[in-house]
Amino acid sequence: MHEPVLVVDFGTTSTAAALLVDGQLELLQEPATGRLGWPSSVLVDGEEILVGSLATRRKGVRSANYRSEIKRLLSHNQASVIDGRQYSPGELVTAILATLRREAEAVHGGPVTHAVLTVPAAYRTGDRRNEQMISAGEAAGFTAVELLPEPVAAALSTPSGQPFQPGDLVLAYDFGGGTFDAALVHVGSRDHEVVASSALEDCGGYDIDERVAAHLCALHEDIEKLYNATNRGRLEVMDAAQALKHQLSDRPDGAEEIKSLGVEVLLTREQFDALVGDLVDRTVECCRALLDSSGYAAEHLNGVFIAGGSSRMPLVATALEAAFGSAPRTARDPELAVVRGAAAWASRGESRSCMPLDYVADEEPLRWDFPGGVGTLLDWNVEEGAGFSAGDELARVRLPNGTLVRLRAEHSSVLRARHARPGDRVESGHWLATTERRGFPHWATKQFYVSAKVRLCVATSDGVLFVAVRHQCWAFDMMTGTCLWQNSFAYESRTVQTMEVSDGVVKITYGYKYSSNVESVSLNAATGGRR
Repeated sequence: MHEPVLVVDFGTTSTAAALLVDGQLELLQEPATGRLGWPSSVLVDGEEILVGSLATRRKGVRSANYRSEIKRLLSHNQASVIDGRQYSPGELVTAILATLRREAEAVHGGPVTHAVLTVPAAYRTGDRRNEQMISAGEAAGFTAVELLPEPVAAALSTPSGQPFQPGDLVLAYDFGGGTFDAALVHVGSRDHEVVASSALEDCGGYDIDERVAAHLCALHEDIEKLYNATNRGRLEVMDAAQALKHQLSDRPDGAEEIKSLGVEVLLTREQFDALVGDLVDRTVECCRALLDSSGYAAEHLNGVFIAGGSSRMPLVATALEAAFGSAPRTARDPELAVVRGAAAWASRGESRSCMPLDYVADEEPLRWDFPGGVGTLLDWNVEEGAGFSAGDELARVRLPNGTLVRLRAEHSSVLRARHARPGDRVESGHWLATTERRGFPHWATKQFYVSAKVRLCVATSDGVLFVAVRHQCWAFDMMTGTCLWQNSFAYESRTVQTMEVSDGVVKITYGYKYSSNVESVSLNAATGGRR
């Protein structure tokens, strides 16, 4: 059973999360509403920080203690003073992630300590915001936190219609609540390669809402006064603007009431497109510049894939088709494309494993070559003096881009010493640990009492020693001396004549002391059970 992984698409206005257990994906519903989108909002209520809809429901009465757009606070590294106390953006992110973790553990029925968090493409290697997200995840109780760029995750989600084919070059267009991200992606049979990416950090659904809110204020003096009077009034106008935006994604006109004023506001799609058209144009120009800087043209693209809640606006598809010559492909659920794609990436974690480099004959150092050549040791999974088997995960290294690489064992052995500590900077080829020498280890000099002479021994290349005595057979791990299994395959009066090990099967022939009859038995080399 693989460890459960919580995948989180932490957005400016909305957050989506999914729990991945043994390849099975379950999208996390917010308990308060049953919805798959959790508002990225908090409200400080005494010693408690309310998250999501619990926060938005109380913002009308405690608006001064309410905060949203936390992702933008993270970008500006701007602390918030709430109810007389200062909160860093990281603390508010931690509150949201901790709430998601508790819900994931309630669904799973056990601990969830591994998280994959998506981040904008603008969070490049070395960006302090990557460290802030990792630190927030660790503060929320996760022991392993990985980061994945949002457009990469979007490209890994399933488009409507036929999937993209290996070798395709796809433009991933991710228009979210607070940022816009674009990436050129080469589609592979399993994993995709990001050729290049770009981002606009001040262009998202929130900016569209502000445009609509400004339009409403310009139309109605009372709305402008409400917007400027108090934080509560501003939130009410912004909520109405967002509601109109959502309506106009599905119909040609929208209507909403500003309840505190008793005023109904109307907006047509034509008016809406005129208000926000330049923002959509900026996203298209960002895509064009990305193609140009990467040495590609529109005709090289096999498709444009759009994701993110803001991509639902009909104007987006129209602008992209005009710019690149074909209708864009959409995710089945644009708001969930990133979290679904990130879950697909997380499910392929085994492909981000490294096997050791070649061994030195005398000392058996463990050295790995991992992508990028440098990283930070996250943890060890094997204690000094403990044995391990071929393929076991011995340690994990976090790469500069936030990805975790699993360092695995090629052979069974015993870990004699570890030469790096969690938090240390490590490089490809560094001697990170020392293991027992291969060949017959220290335990081979011990004496084992058996009631008769050993008739046959066979050692295999994967470090297992098979021993046959009269009517019995044992299998030992040659590195640790552990008895893997024992089987009495015949009566005591019979004796072993030959033993062969091939293709996972131990074939033994035996005969009788006073007879020429010969019989055989086949045992499973891994378990000792009869075949």
